[in-house]
Amino acid sequence: MPPDALLTGIAVLTLLSGLSDDGPLLVAVDDAQWLDRGSLDALAFAARRLESERLVLLLGARGNVGPAGFDRTSPSCYCSR
Repeated sequence: MPPDALLTGIAVLTLLSGLSDDGPLLVAVDDAQWLDRGSLDALAFAARRLESERLVLLLGARGNVGPAGFDRTSPSCYCSR
């Protein structure tokens, strides 16, 4: 049975939120184009809900299109191409 995407997203969100309680946090993901779809979905789920946290998610990916689930206007995420 495949992992539940919602539970995985909530787990990532809870982990990142807890880590940012100790102070500002930068999460950097390089070569995001190589991440599997489940990992991208979990990060995108968390990124959409991190507005009130002291956390920035920085994604780097090759190509002309950003990683699936992310766009340049995500409030807690800066996606650079």
